Amino acid sequence: MEVERSTLKKPFLGGYRHKKTNVEFHHASAQTGQKARAVSNVERFCRDTQTYYMKHIRQQTSEDSSTQMTKIGVYVSNMQDRLLVPGKYTTAEQHHRMILQKVI
Repeated sequence: MEVERSTLKKPFLGGYRHKKTNVEFHHASAQTGQKARAVSNVERFCRDTQTYYMKHIRQQTSEDSSTQMTKIGVYVSNMQDRLLVPGKYTTAEQHHRMILQKVI
């Protein structure tokens, strides 16, 4: 691999500059030339190439869940059920006031 020496001043495309000595440290993308694009016989600037066909695909979650209700002919036991009662609602202002009181 050979080092390319250029007499032109490269534009600062990104990197770091030492504030005292003004030495520039460029990012690797600014130091290397672009890769030559492979020659292709595929037409690139036609309508078919620039058109994206939308795909409508259903997405199913990985886990399915179901519930069962009591109806004629089906008995669902409720012995393991728990009754949940909602607690007292606190606003954001009350919550912040409570935190401030605990800190003090």
